[in-house]
Amino acid sequence: MDSLLKDLGYGIRSLLRHPAFTVVAVITLALSIGANTAIISVCAGGSDVLKFVMKTGIVLVLTGIAIGITGALVLTRFLTTLLFGITPTDMSTFVVIPIGLLVIALAACLISARPRNESRSVGCA
Repeated sequence: MDSLLKDLGYGIRSLLRHPAFTVVAVITLALSIGANTAIISVCAGGSDVLKFVMKTGIVLVLTGIAIGITGALVLTRFLTTLLFGITPTDMSTFVVIPIGLLVIALAACLISARPRNESRSVGCA
């Protein structure tokens, strides 16, 4: 847990040291979430938007987590020279990080779909 906090602090310091990168990353995320929500609100009708967004988000996140874990397990032989203080197959990393990513992604899906859930959309042809 101590190394996780150190890594988190390092990530925050890196973002603060490079504000241009941080701004570009935030704008990119905001535009992609907004565009995704706009497309979904047109294609999914009325009250189905929240269900559609959550289902799509869960599928995408679980696919990404599966690909990431598989890739990490395949590359463990090469990772041993790059890691200090943990093993390449550290279970806390393989459990905590995917759960954290899943929670964050589902929160983002819920937040982006919530306002659209109340509006009436035209439907997809």
